[in-house]
Amino acid sequence: MKKHAQKKVEYMPNGIKVLMIITNSMKSNKLISILNEHGVYYCNCIRGKGTANKEVLDFLGIGEIDKDILFCLLDESRVNEVMNFLKEDREFVGGRKGIAFTMSLDSIASRKAIHEIVRK
Repeated sequence: MKKHAQKKVEYMPNGIKVLMIITNSMKSNKLISILNEHGVYYCNCIRGKGTANKEVLDFLGIGEIDKDILFCLLDESRVNEVMNFLKEDREFVGGRKGIAFTMSLDSIASRKAIHEIVRK
């Protein structure tokens, strides 16, 4: 009887979401650690300095112009958990501290590209 080589099964999520978070400057390291505990598997931070006027900043609810901008990837099934954490914690977003939103990565990348991102 022939033995069939078992094919390695790699994790491939049903849908990947991009989580964008704009938060007060110098808060990103703590937030990234917490997000990793909630299943976020990629997070990159850049420092931002905007030039928006007070009316725009007030409308967006982000207050100051010095911000950290986080670009994160997470499985679609984890979005509610992460967004609920951000809503309840209030240290990083809301109340003029920052904003968070998600968008689908599936619509801007092929499944092969998504597979490579998840694999790394």
